[in-house]
Amino acid sequence: MIEYLSGQSLEEVLTDELIIVDFFATWCGPCQIIGEELAELKDIKIIKIDVDSHPEIAKQHGVMSIPTIEIYKNKELKTKFIGLKSLDEIQEIISKI
Repeated sequence: MIEYLSGQSLEEVLTDELIIVDFFATWCGPCQIIGEELAELKDIKIIKIDVDSHPEIAKQHGVMSIPTIEIYKNKELKTKFIGLKSLDEIQEIISKI
């Protein structure tokens, strides 16, 4: 399930479930590729944050390069990675949480 962050803050949309936060930009090729990989994860909530539309949130989260992926569980940041990963690599990261 993919949602795009609009007017709310990230903290308002975090829940106890596993949530992947994808910091991206529409002009970023690797962001588009990893977005397609994340879309394959059907049972996981994915929140996409456009860094051009929400620069203040990106800054709060220390996003310096995109794509940046944060993974939360129980409203707590469990891991973060930067750059392109394959679906298998993403699933391996999730399995360790």
